[in-house]
Formats: sequence, structure tokens, C-alpha cells
Amino acid sequence: MKHRATAGIPCFGPLPPDGASRVRPGAYAVVLDGWQRVLVIESVDGFHLPGGGCDPGETPVETLTREAAEECGHAIQILGSIGRADDYVEREGELRGVLKQGHFFRAELTDRLVGAEHPGHTIHWLPVETARTALSNAGHAWAVLRALE
Repeated sequence: MKHRATAGIPCFGPLPPDGASRVRPGAYAVVLDGWQRVLVIESVDGFHLPGGGCDPGETPVETLTREAAEECGHAIQILGSIGRADDYVEREGELRGVLKQGHFFRAELTDRLVGAEHPGHTIHWLPVETARTALSNAGHAWAVLRALE
């Protein structure tokens, strides 16, 4: 299937010349604390903002609520939309890459959800500049900058 960047939406990463990729919509949160640190999740895939791919029929807000509970063990309050950015990423062992259509939101952590989190996710509070360079996807770094505007 051929997919191209959408006009007006930032797209990061090299799209393959033939445009072949699997599209994966997702939702992610930029959570800042009072010391200008960003909540970043470390997993086997690297460092990313809390969030992930949408399950079939799920809205971005529903996705973000579910993923925050799984990755952070907290409920979240969404404060507003940052925007959308696409990231083309190649997956080791896959014949085609993934075009991640990221919907980004400003959010804050609220209630602790005991037993909700999945193993394999480590939470870090990183200074903004450290987070921007540590994040595995350029679209996530873009969202951090936009959240500060």
C-alpha cells in the first residue's frame, strides 16, 4: 500500500521511494512537571512519550487514556491538543516500515492506578533538552517543543 505525507502535517523520517508502509495511528502525551521536565517512557524500543497505537475503533483520547494507565500506572487529564505529526520508522525484521500518525496532547498525571502498569516500561522525568535528544522518534521531539509554545 502506498502512503504519502499529508499536506500541512509535519512528517519525520525517510519515506521509502515507493511509498510502501503500514499506517499506524496513535496518541501521545507531553507531560511537564513544575521544573520543566518531561515524562518519558523507556522500553525495549527506546525512549518515547507516554502513549501508543490506537486499537481498532478507538479514538486518540481513548488510546491515550489506556496507554497512560498501562505505561505510567496513572490516569491522565488531557489539557489540550498539540497537533499531529507523522513519523516514518523502519522496524528490524520487517519488509516495510510503519508510518506512525501521531496525535499529540498536553496532559498531566492524576490518580495512581495500582496494578494497571505493564512490566517493561520505566518512567523518567528528563529536562526538556535531554528528552528532545533522547526520544526515539523525531515527531515526539517536535511535540515537546510545540507543548512549550
